[in-house]
Amino acid sequence: MGRKSIDKERIQNTQKTDEWLEGLLPLLQGTDLAKLNMDQMSQLMGKSKSTIYQYFSTKDEIFDRLVVLKLSQVQDSIKSDDLHNTIELYEHFVMRICQGLDGVTIQFMHQLKEVFPSVWNKVEDFMREVLAFIEALYTRGIKEGIFKDFPISMLLGMDEFFMYQYITQSDRPISDVDTLVRHYMTLRLEGLRQ
Repeated sequence: MGRKSIDKERIQNTQKTDEWLEGLLPLLQGTDLAKLNMDQMSQLMGKSKSTIYQYFSTKDEIFDRLVVLKLSQVQDSIKSDDLHNTIELYEHFVMRICQGLDGVTIQFMHQLKEVFPSVWNKVEDFMREVLAFIEALYTRGIKEGIFKDFPISMLLGMDEFFMYQYITQSDRPISDVDTLVRHYMTLRLEGLRQ
């Protein structure tokens, strides 16, 4: 059993710690997160445990910052004010989400949900924002006559099921999230077009 962190003032996260976490994310994809301890975390990050403890008290804090960092990168990448065509905006949005999730495995998402439920809440908040944006696209596309006039609540219900249930089941034949999202959204767009 590893030692518990001492309650003390932590150094604020910096660009340096964010770079550590960006390098850590790919290394965590095949790791059993429930069994991961701070010794292993420090080895994966290439830092001493005492250095890690200067910035983070627990594994939960590390994963919290890692998820916040990843989600903010995805969020920043999907912003686009110069696309006016609904289909282009939809495709841009999906492409950027997929690029942002590149390298994240379904197994990692499943474990994140199971092992770090408080961190997973941040992922759910992000998914709610994604659903709100998609709802606006559906409304716009139907109004413009580009999308078939399906009930938006039904479309969102399917999207919500996909994001909250399907994407986090660990027994998927497709292992990476970006490929799964790309396939789903391609099918979705093909079914929506007039």
